[in-house]
Amino acid sequence: MDTEEAIATKIEPRLNATFGRRMTNYLVTLATVVYLTTSGGEKERYEAFVHALCTHEVVVRMWGETATARQEQEWKALVPNGVGRG
Repeated sequence: MDTEEAIATKIEPRLNATFGRRMTNYLVTLATVVYLTTSGGEKERYEAFVHALCTHEVVVRMWGETATARQEQEWKALVPNGVGRG
């Protein structure tokens, strides 16, 4: 799965189910800034995107530390090494 597919089909729907569209857009926008400003390859940038989501205080407070850490690992595993956007 590439990053766009992972975000559109797995990450955004999960966030939207918990936080609603407005907060999901906010969280994804913040994480996208991290993605765009992270050095490295696609995998490193995607992982930074996911980490930004899963360390945001709103997400941790809602899901709890353990569940959020587990979700971060699941999302990171969606995009294998060497797979890019689109």
